[in-house]
Amino acid sequence: MKNINNKEMDKLTTTRNHPAYKKFLGTSGARVKLAAEINEARVLKGWTQQKLAREAGTTQKVISKIENGDTNVGFDLLRRITYCLNLEFCVGKTIFAGKAEAVSMRKVETQSELANSVVSVAR
Repeated sequence: MKNINNKEMDKLTTTRNHPAYKKFLGTSGARVKLAAEINEARVLKGWTQQKLAREAGTTQKVISKIENGDTNVGFDLLRRITYCLNLEFCVGKTIFAGKAEAVSMRKVETQSELANSVVSVAR
């Protein structure tokens, strides 16, 4: 497994902080936002698309289409991908969390917690 170096991290940080990138994400659909989150998490983990595909039980071609925003991803595959990348996502009041130690599903308890997690994929 390849570890990401500081130079690659700086490129990601620079890109994510660029005004054009922020504008693009703000006006793009959920599929493109999801694609960016999955791509960034995979790169930060130092994985290739092929490695993620193997871990998530799919093909590299499918991962490429997801990361390019070219396809709608099904719930089950999204769940497997986020688990592999140690991400969490929220559907309604349920947060699906993929952690290296365990997978948990929990109900959102407060209105502010719900507001902070709706339609989100987070590290």
